[in-house]
Amino acid sequence: MGFEDLSFSRIEVARFATMFFGSFFGILASVVLSRLGAGGEDALLDFRALLLAVIVSPMVMVGIYASVVALSSSFMTFLLCFQNGFFWETTLQKTTGHK
Repeated sequence: MGFEDLSFSRIEVARFATMFFGSFFGILASVVLSRLGAGGEDALLDFRALLLAVIVSPMVMVGIYASVVALSSSFMTFLLCFQNGFFWETTLQKTTGHK
């Protein structure tokens, strides 16, 4: 299971989709988990968390693209993007250089 059996253009599309959804679900999990920890019972239904994940996912992808290009496994790509999405605040700080 990986990207090696696809043509070049389909590889890039599959890689970006895997990166986006990995980052998206990582950011969403991070936001929901932090809100549940803060006592918010409605964290799973929060539209702002979903919108934040959609907006921030591409920014997280930019920060880790160089690391993902070398991976041939789509599962490892997803896990790396999920991890970076989960720690999205740190990833954005490293990408932008701001603290």
